[in-house]
Amino acid sequence: MSTPFAVTFAEPLTEYHADDLRRHVYYVSEDIREFRLIRGNGGVAGVEISLADAGRAEEVAEKVRRLVVDDILRRREVPNKVVWRLPEHGEYAADTAGRLRATQAATTTAPGLTAISGAPLALLEYFDGRFRAMAAECGATEVRYPTLIPTEVIDRCGYIASFPQLMMFATRLRGDIDNYRAFADRHAPGGDVASYVLEHSGPADYCLPPATCFHVYHQHEGMRLPAGRAAVTAAAKVFRHESKYEDGLERLWDFTMREIVFIGDRDHVRERRQAMLGNVRAFLERHELSGHCEVANDPFFVGADFAAKMTLQSLSESKYELRLGVAADRTIACGSFNYHDSFFTSRFDIGAADGTELSTGCVAFGLERFAYAFLCQHGVDPAGWPPAIPAEVRCA
Repeated sequence: MSTPFAVTFAEPLTEYHADDLRRHVYYVSEDIREFRLIRGNGGVAGVEISLADAGRAEEVAEKVRRLVVDDILRRREVPNKVVWRLPEHGEYAADTAGRLRATQAATTTAPGLTAISGAPLALLEYFDGRFRAMAAECGATEVRYPTLIPTEVIDRCGYIASFPQLMMFATRLRGDIDNYRAFADRHAPGGDVASYVLEHSGPADYCLPPATCFHVYHQHEGMRLPAGRAAVTAAAKVFRHESKYEDGLERLWDFTMREIVFIGDRDHVRERRQAMLGNVRAFLERHELSGHCEVANDPFFVGADFAAKMTLQSLSESKYELRLGVAADRTIACGSFNYHDSFFTSRFDIGAADGTELSTGCVAFGLERFAYAFLCQHGVDPAGWPPAIPAEVRCA
């Protein structure tokens, strides 16, 4: 690793803008191995970076400055708004991640990939069951979707343009007998398949979905809903390339998401979202989970409208984020409550039988994070868990 070097800014960043920078530094270049924000002059004056290749320092420094000027500083500062906050319930457990690794209840098999068993798995399934029950109370139909989804579907959803850094694509060998033979001959001596497989591969016309709800819009494409409403729930593996931000159960490349998607007129969708906010808050209170719900925005990246999207999302309160405590001074995002207006219904031609324009909204839960936050707050010993957790989960 190279000797760290500093990238300084013409003007110091506020903490508001520094948070955006922190979320995007690793995506500037794969050569970045570590970074540290430099504080001074009343804000964040720069960033200290370590590279795999010291010869690229000047190039990487220019990329960082361009990110700051072209994207980060264009975002308007919108005051943080907390919708509701739940009280703390005592001290946080020490080194929860280490204790899970020590007992092999959580085993990292590769960057961003973690196998779970025991307490975290039992809690994941328990929380999913409760969220599934909430969906059923809303009349949602349970659907099991395939893992793969056509890339063009994700593109129509606007995800690739907004979050290219998170995308993970799927491909296969190009369909030609000579190509199969050439690939097999090349692989016969062994070696690193990953280094040459793309030379023999076909198009990346399928990808790994970054969220469950995209399947729902695709499934309902072109439909005219007789009642003008629909509700769907599904739990599925979703995939996001978190670069070097992966960290135990907090940031996985491959994780489980339960979503509840509502389709209907604007008032109906907003009412459903508001009702779920109340239901989830009551659920958290019963299970003595501390955290808060705040107005939030997604980590939009690249593109001329990057900053505008983030600002609009904050001002319109189209996204509420549920954050649960994992330490006395730190929370992680474990869920979201989203209102999309007619964005997806227009792109997928979904409407009511009487011609009424429809809207969509969704509620999403990251199940591994939910389990991890619970263990951070209540410990890995079931004896210390709140009484709301049933005996069969404690004994798993």
